[in-house]
Amino acid sequence: MKQLDDVKAEYKKSGLENGKVVELLKVLREQYKEMSDPTLTKVTRLMYEHIEANKAFLVDTFEEERGADEETSFEYLLSIMSDADNKFNREEIQEYKVLLLVDLGYQEKAEVVEED
Repeated sequence: MKQLDDVKAEYKKSGLENGKVVELLKVLREQYKEMSDPTLTKVTRLMYEHIEANKAFLVDTFEEERGADEETSFEYLLSIMSDADNKFNREEIQEYKVLLLVDLGYQEKAEVVEED
């Protein structure tokens, strides 16, 4: 998907500092809305809200396992989103969704997701 590739390329080029990644995530979210994928639509929104609130992407489901020279948590999430039909990737995307919901203060919604 071109929009997802654009986000990856901009992140590699400039990181999160200049706000372009957030703008590209907003475009990507609209694409997911058109595709009627509520999970990816919501995760994408939560990603850019988290980045706007923290000026960084601080959520990591595998923090202890990730080496310093490996891809960042943000890059990893983007990579699994590119193959979101894979059931294992979809499960990990849901894990990120819960962490993002909790981080942004949507505790009640996170608890509902965990029960599913």
